[in-house]
Amino acid sequence: MSLLGNTYCISLILFRVSVESGMKLSVLCRVLETVSLALDVYGRVPDLTVCDAIAVGAFGSNAVLMHSLASVEVALASGKIVSWTWEKNVEEMRALCCGLGMTAIVLSATFKCIPLQR
Repeated sequence: MSLLGNTYCISLILFRVSVESGMKLSVLCRVLETVSLALDVYGRVPDLTVCDAIAVGAFGSNAVLMHSLASVEVALASGKIVSWTWEKNVEEMRALCCGLGMTAIVLSATFKCIPLQR
């Protein structure tokens, strides 16, 4: 996973960030802070990678992080790489979030961001 921890796209116009699955949420929050953006999460951000946070449904029953998840790029068991969004792949996204990694391998994720409140 150490090779999959990069931020590769921040859109200041769309308020979105795309990251590789090995990026730690704590690092992502610090990167977003440099451009006055933040993830829409409450409280302390756990030191989980993006793929871990998706797999375990981080932040519990309020599922705030999952609501911020705009899309994912995943590798299926067949080896096919596909992109899923909540609008087009509701069942797949539901299975992926909290699926403990049993649905697909998360390669990258795009999150909706909010302006940083200082």
